[in-house]
Amino acid sequence: MPQLVAIDPRANGSAIWVEGPPDLSARQLANEAAKRGVLIEPADRFYSTSTRAENCFRMGVTGIPHARIREGVTVLAEVVQSLTQPRLDRLDPARPTWLPGGDLEALISGAKLLCRTAYGDPYEVDVLPDGRLIGKAGYAHEDCDVGAWWMEGDYWCRRWTEWSYGETARFLTVVEGDQIRWYRNDHLLFNRGIIKPLAGLSDATEPLNLAP
Repeated sequence: MPQLVAIDPRANGSAIWVEGPPDLSARQLANEAAKRGVLIEPADRFYSTSTRAENCFRMGVTGIPHARIREGVTVLAEVVQSLTQPRLDRLDPARPTWLPGGDLEALISGAKLLCRTAYGDPYEVDVLPDGRLIGKAGYAHEDCDVGAWWMEGDYWCRRWTEWSYGETARFLTVVEGDQIRWYRNDHLLFNRGIIKPLAGLSDATEPLNLAP
């Protein structure tokens, strides 16, 4: 979804506004999503001007069982892709451009990663040589978490304690200069950021037992 939409979580309490690709019709999206059991509200329910954004819709999860939220978001992503057919950043397995595991491990161990969340907020990750992750998100670092990282072949793996549902994620990684990009198992771009050396390793927190 981050490649396809811009998300604004500030308005309307527990609901968020989602802006899709310019060629997306939120009304058509609502109709197609409803056929698959997912209900959303297009922006024209809330704007009366002729200049309203037809590619915007509102999404809320209040009252929906936790286990079904991600299922609904997955359905929405599939419908958005089917309606807009965006040119997604995808790796070509026949022409590997990602870093081999050994090279990636040497590069990322002791690095700081600067990225943005799906909401556009900045976050940084300290990748410590002992396999720990220290994450700080938000403009004032108001959201923090710790986790673990390791290598599985060419895949860089990480698991946060709270972030990303505490689930293990595996990525192929492309690095060009100080630019870094992570790709999922389906070879689609997951996120991008900046990589730089981590200073002050001695200031890290006490070791945590977060072995994979």
